[in-house]
Amino acid sequence: PYAPALAAAGFLAFAIDLPCFGMRQGESESAAAKRHGWFGRTLFGEMIADLRAAVTLLAGMREVDANRIGAFGLSMGATLAFWLAALDGRIKAVAHLCAFADLETLIALGGHDLHGPYMTVPGLLPEWPAGRIAGLIAPRPQLVGIGLQDPLTPPAAVGIALASLREAYARSPDALAVIEEAETGHIEAPRMRAAVLALFCRSFIA
Repeated sequence: PYAPALAAAGFLAFAIDLPCFGMRQGESESAAAKRHGWFGRTLFGEMIADLRAAVTLLAGMREVDANRIGAFGLSMGATLAFWLAALDGRIKAVAHLCAFADLETLIALGGHDLHGPYMTVPGLLPEWPAGRIAGLIAPRPQLVGIGLQDPLTPPAAVGIALASLREAYARSPDALAVIEEAETGHIEAPRMRAAVLALFCRSFIA
């Protein structure tokens, strides 16, 4: 769990129950995604909207410095974290683990069906690949963590996404950190945890 580690480092940790999770899990992810689709919306869009509302709530708390808000996510949370940071400039630093890959390449390799239906955004490709979306965060600090044995993020798809992201950070290369673990899969490695905490301490406390 991240909350105790973040609190011990001096941070206020804030997490919400997204649709289909926690106290909101009455509707399955599949059912919610289909329901949105019938109305021309997406479950992913609802999740991002809820997260942006959460940022607004967080920024209004007297205990919070609204200029020092970061985002973190693992797996589904990772995709949501870098999309949130790309769409909302109030996120000043972001760390995401075990989700970053070029979607067109992932589809070509057959790995896209390993991801949940929440991630389906009609019409997204080819104009907005993952690398370009994450590139909107530049020059704000960003950490990407990948396990190269993860079937959800095969190396070929990761490589294309990272190449695009590094291009976006060409003028601020020190703001981008990438950790690739050769022997791990869809799991946080100890080095990733240390890097996440270091990123937030460097961005918000140092």
